[in-house]
Order: sequence, then C-alpha cells, then structure tokens
Amino acid sequence: MDKPEHCCVVEVSNLVRELIMACAKMGWTYDENSYSHRLAEVLVGSLSGLQLASLELIQPRDPRAIHLIKLLEHDPGSRRSLHDLAREAGASGRTIERLFAQETNLPFGAWRQRHRMLFALERLAYGQSVMNVALESGYESASSFIAAFKAMFGTTPSKYFS
Repeated sequence: MDKPEHCCVVEVSNLVRELIMACAKMGWTYDENSYSHRLAEVLVGSLSGLQLASLELIQPRDPRAIHLIKLLEHDPGSRRSLHDLAREAGASGRTIERLFAQETNLPFGAWRQRHRMLFALERLAYGQSVMNVALESGYESASSFIAAFKAMFGTTPSKYFS
C-alpha cells in the first residue's frame, strides 16, 4: 500500500497492532538513535504492505434513497422487503435498485448487507455479545450471523477482535 492520500482503515496483524500500541505509549519526541526510533521505523515499514479494510459504504445522493437509508438506520435489522421500503421512500423497487447501482456501485441487497455488517462491527467493538448483535442485525441465529460476518471480513467476530 502506498501512502494514502486520506485517512483510511487497514487490516493489521497482531504484530502490527502491538507495534502501534507500543509506539502510542512512547510519546512524540525521542532521540534518533533510540529504541523508540527504531521501533517506530519498524512500524512505518510494516504499514507499507497492509491491505485497506473494506469498511467503506458509499452513500447515495438521491433523496428517495436517502430516505430509505434513514429507515434502515432506524432499524438496521429490519426484514422489510425492498419493495416495502421503496414504497415508503416514494419510489419503486426497480428505481431504488437502479439508484443504488448507479450511485454506490453496489446492488441494493449487497449495500444493505454491508450496512448491517458495519452496524454489527460497531456494536461488537463496544463489547455487545455476538448473539445480541446478530439479533439486532436481523439474523435469526448467531451461527448465521457468524457465517455472514466471516464471508464479509474473512474471519469470525471473535478472531476479528482478538
């Protein structure tokens, strides 16, 4: 990964996470020949090979799509159909599908899934149980949630936060 032009999230190994924690404790000033400087150099060198985490969720600009998103933000685990949500947002299901594809580069279903997973990620980061997060996110069981989480992030929730 080249130096990013803006703030971003990257996937880090346990080693890089520990380097970040150690460097955060060092403070901002240290001698160029010190252990702290060498540790910071190792961290900076380690950052160059990291992959960007897939945590971005492009938001549509169309007012109907924005209204639909507000409905989902109010209830991320909603099981309401696309057509039901679209009708409440003042559009047809096909129109919403087209808007999401054009404005977010994702089909509505994929966008909704990512929205649910980002909601879940935030809840898990605050220490909520997998079962509670699964139910709040619209899953019928923890196992179906874990499978969806692993499909999106490449690992289980417990390993993601270990």
